[in-house]
Amino acid sequence: THRDCPEERAHQPLCWGLAVILGSPFPLQAYNIHVNGVLHCRVRYSQLLGLHEQLRKEYGANVVPAFPPKKIFTLTPAEVEQRREQLEKYMQA
Repeated sequence: THRDCPEERAHQPLCWGLAVILGSPFPLQAYNIHVNGVLHCRVRYSQLLGLHEQLRKEYGANVVPAFPPKKIFTLTPAEVEQRREQLEKYMQA
């Protein structure tokens, strides 16, 4: 089950929400990707990181923009928003 982005953020190209994965003891963060204002897909940070790694292999590290770093501990709400902004810039680069 996914909780959609709050209405005030739904217009953003990249909006985060929470995804509850069956069998998981806690909710997982997911990003809603909008194309021309329409929800295109929902992905987790790890999926975007995997895409980034594939792009680096295909095109080289000097062509692909830097990716927001991983964090070991749970992100605060401010860090979640900062990561969303960084991912949005990455996706638009």
